[in-house]
Amino acid sequence: MNVCIFDDESMAIDFLSHQLNKLEDIKIRFTSTRPYLDDYTTALQDIDVVFLDIEMPEINGLALAEQLNEKHPHLHIVFVSVHKGYAVEAFELSALDYLLKPVKRDRLEKTIHRIKQQRYHRKELVNPKKRLNVHMLGQLEFWLDEQDITDTIQWRTNKSKEVFLFLLHHSGNVLSKDKIVDTIWPDTAPEKGFANLYVNIYNIRKSLKHLDAFISIASTEDGYLLKLMKTSVDKQTWYDYFKNAEALNAETVSRYTEHLNIYKGGYLEGYDYLWADSARFEMEEMWLHHAKALADFYYQNEDAEQASRWYTSIIKRRPDDEQIAFQLMKLYARFNYRMLLEYQYKELKAHLDELNIEIDPNIQSWFLQWKKNHKR
Repeated sequence: MNVCIFDDESMAIDFLSHQLNKLEDIKIRFTSTRPYLDDYTTALQDIDVVFLDIEMPEINGLALAEQLNEKHPHLHIVFVSVHKGYAVEAFELSALDYLLKPVKRDRLEKTIHRIKQQRYHRKELVNPKKRLNVHMLGQLEFWLDEQDITDTIQWRTNKSKEVFLFLLHHSGNVLSKDKIVDTIWPDTAPEKGFANLYVNIYNIRKSLKHLDAFISIASTEDGYLLKLMKTSVDKQTWYDYFKNAEALNAETVSRYTEHLNIYKGGYLEGYDYLWADSARFEMEEMWLHHAKALADFYYQNEDAEQASRWYTSIIKRRPDDEQIAFQLMKLYARFNYRMLLEYQYKELKAHLDELNIEIDPNIQSWFLQWKKNHKR
């Protein structure tokens, strides 16, 4: 295993080199007190593990690790620090490898053993010739063609997942580091916020390493850009279609229905992200509008089964929507589905009672008249 060391203190490099030389199958290819990656572009191609000091005067070790991970994603990075409190709190939380100075041999052996396991026993989970599909409407899922590979992604922390989803939310656009930190860690001091960002970008790249043929995160001068290759996102497919939806008629109803079915649930449903609220609300309103249009279309064409399906789908999301419930009741009356009509009226009234809202007098009057006309 080829390793290198970056540390601004020569004595620290000497001590760590001494400890590494005691281990089998370890070759120290180079060491440096100068954290300039451009000087080691070729040398780093043959390196397996980088031992990196966290606090160096010219550059923060977290920032350097993020650069290393982008330019040389094959590398395993082990952080080294003399500051126990900072290192343990920052990196144990994010499950990154770290060592405390002076580095003890037994702790070093555990780190090397873990890295060897990852290198020699890691299985490639995907075929880059396939296409990746990311589902953000309803449950977050990742599909490789017809194979659900969601469980192959091991997020280091919930924050790592949120940062990734925020980048995906803005995919194709450069997000400044300031905007990411202000959004994800609004109440954190800037220095700590940027440290969190570097750690989480590192974590994301590691979590998605097996999907690097489909998803990559590029660093710019002051931000990050998430790139998608051979990847489709259901949210974007759905949104693009209904933002300028074609007229609903007999020729387009099949495509209209197919795209509406993509909406399996709310945008990032189950994730309480404030930054996603406006998009979630907009798409929910779009879905309601087009679901009602589709239900009305089937109603007008006397397709009771499909009309009922779509009216019912709307009611599941908006159980207190009186007009949709009323339309469904009229549909049941039209096809003489008495039990379903009575059930729908009772369900609507029960939901409104919970909200201390009186049912629309017109609906109540209609129902009582219907019931009177259908006495047995």
